[in-house]
Amino acid sequence: MVKVKDRLGQYIKAAEVKDGDKVFIISEPDYEDSFENMPLVAEVEYNGEQRKFIFNATNEAMMIERYGDDTKDWVGKGFVLYKTKVNFKGEIRDGIRIGVITQNKAKEEKVAELLQKGYSKEHIKQMIADGLI
Repeated sequence: MVKVKDRLGQYIKAAEVKDGDKVFIISEPDYEDSFENMPLVAEVEYNGEQRKFIFNATNEAMMIERYGDDTKDWVGKGFVLYKTKVNFKGEIRDGIRIGVITQNKAKEEKVAELLQKGYSKEHIKQMIADGLI
């Protein structure tokens, strides 16, 4: 079962990331306007919890290179996280980068199969959250 974080703690932060942590996308990423630069944000499964991951331009480019520019094709896909130092508004701080995309073929194939059978994305998202996929 996936636990849902409170609103303030729903975003994955660099301080909590351990190199190699795995993340699986459970909803189609979309641009979120609650930030000044409207980054791409997705609901993800991270350490057994439902969280949100913000794709900065570098991480978004990595996903596009691996999975294409249609974000609906990213649902069910995974990647690994690692921490690095980044320059953010002139200040050096911890940041998150995505690494080698994990290959969870069985999960990807099951999501594709369910979509093909007409299951809604919300239903599939719940199945992933419940650990059924």
